[in-house]
Amino acid sequence: MFYIDDRKPFVTFLVEGRLFRVHRYLFELESEVFKSMFEIPQGDTTVEGETDESPIILPSVTVAEMETLLNFFYFRQGLEEVEFSEANWRDLLSISHRYECDRARKRSIKEINDLNPPVDNADMVAMSRKFEVEEWLLPACVALVERQDPLSYTEAEKLGLSMTVLLSEAREKYIQSPAHNQQPNENATRLVKEVLHIS
Repeated sequence: MFYIDDRKPFVTFLVEGRLFRVHRYLFELESEVFKSMFEIPQGDTTVEGETDESPIILPSVTVAEMETLLNFFYFRQGLEEVEFSEANWRDLLSISHRYECDRARKRSIKEINDLNPPVDNADMVAMSRKFEVEEWLLPACVALVERQDPLSYTEAEKLGLSMTVLLSEAREKYIQSPAHNQQPNENATRLVKEVLHIS
């Protein structure tokens, strides 16, 4: 059964002071969070999102994230290939994670995986933890532990204090291990799992 409620074909969002009036059905189709948001009873008052005077406010979302999500939705409906920059894919991952847009999230993860040159390992660790992409955490941590150079100040800022301390501990154990020259990746992987309590 195909049915689009054309009584409310559009919805208005407010993001960082900018209004976006867009097709409501795209958000219902792509996100359970938005779909549930639209179904919340409003009582006798003006329904949020129906007019520019009563938009749905999306806190903590940036204009860049919203524009990227809309580009993804609309290009995808037209079956056109999406050409995004690394920053665009990061923005898409951020907003799709927050609002559970599964298709956008999966696509952004795939595209970030395939970037050439690859994303910096410290960024991969930070994004893995922030956006719950578990597959990124272990490989990126292992790469940081087994490389020759220590963590830089910039990397420590990205990782945060606790992760920096844990990876530094794993690096120290790795360097001191008599077996690290014979089986470097295997040894580093074991130590990272041990220190970060990854199964």
